[in-house]
Amino acid sequence: MRRFISVGLALLAAAPLTAQSIASRVSQAADGIVRVQLDSRAGVCGDGRDVIGYRQALFARNFQSIGGRWSVERCVPGPLRVTLTVAHGQVTEVRTQVGGAWPATGARVTDFGVVPPVEASAYFFSLVPQLERSTGRDRLLLPAVLADEAPVIQPLQAIARDDARAHTTRQHAIQWLGLLGDTSARRVLHAIIEDDREAIRIRTHAIFSLAHGGDTPESEFAYLRTLYPRLAGLDLKESVIQGMHQDEGAGGRWLIELALDAGEPLRLRKSALFWAGQRDATPTAELVRAYREARERSLREHGIFVLSQRKDETATAALLRIAREDNDTEMRGKALFWLAQKDDPRVRKLIADLVLR
Repeated sequence: MRRFISVGLALLAAAPLTAQSIASRVSQAADGIVRVQLDSRAGVCGDGRDVIGYRQALFARNFQSIGGRWSVERCVPGPLRVTLTVAHGQVTEVRTQVGGAWPATGARVTDFGVVPPVEASAYFFSLVPQLERSTGRDRLLLPAVLADEAPVIQPLQAIARDDARAHTTRQHAIQWLGLLGDTSARRVLHAIIEDDREAIRIRTHAIFSLAHGGDTPESEFAYLRTLYPRLAGLDLKESVIQGMHQDEGAGGRWLIELALDAGEPLRLRKSALFWAGQRDATPTAELVRAYREARERSLREHGIFVLSQRKDETATAALLRIAREDNDTEMRGKALFWLAQKDDPRVRKLIADLVLR
């Protein structure tokens, strides 16, 4: 694969003099801890320790959640407090929190106080090449991206398109492009997704990030649906199918029709039916229709499983009908198996009737 412009060179060229002065001050700091505080981007919150939230993402020390709904009892706005571990003038670790008190430490502390967020962001981006393979790399981009009013699209693009960077670093840059909810960021994701020369796993992550960024416009889901027939390879198409789970508009109907399309690989049809079932907005009646119209036995069996995951009355009633009346005895058995997992008096009666019969 061709190599895109090095993120290190791009960031160095773009970094203001004050960002370089931060680097100079860090290089001259005594071994121990350097503390830096800066304003955070609007929408950033934290618990004053390890948890940081932004839009549809939640970051903690040992996990992260992207694209879902989350809540923390105490996630409040505050400044970014960044702790740099320094040895022989080199940064070896970066830890970021929002608000709260500085963590206790027995190491020598050098406090830089409050620094301009734009310049600090450029400095934090410059640390990526030397720290991307260290521990905590899933949080490495946090202070750079969440700095208030920092221009981050270009440096994130540089990282995302630079195959000299570690895969996880590129993946996290792509993830941030989706989370920012910016039109120019989405254009970058489009370019990655449509680049046939790019690695499949990078392109699939760009699809995921576009769909799971939060507040994704319907036009972006329409874009992915239009792109789907032109994508080569099951993994790319699978990513689009998964992304439709986030679409509260036309995604459900599209998934159902895809599941019933005999021209599609069975693996993708099953995936489409599953993700249609995972959407609360998909009417259960549509899942029942998919079961009835499916011709392949394995797809019908999968349809029963999908119905079993729904909690509504319509799904339970449909499973009861299948268990009692379906012409395929194997499907009746599958429906009965999943019904037996439910605490429902109608299921107990059905089982009793079958035993007596």
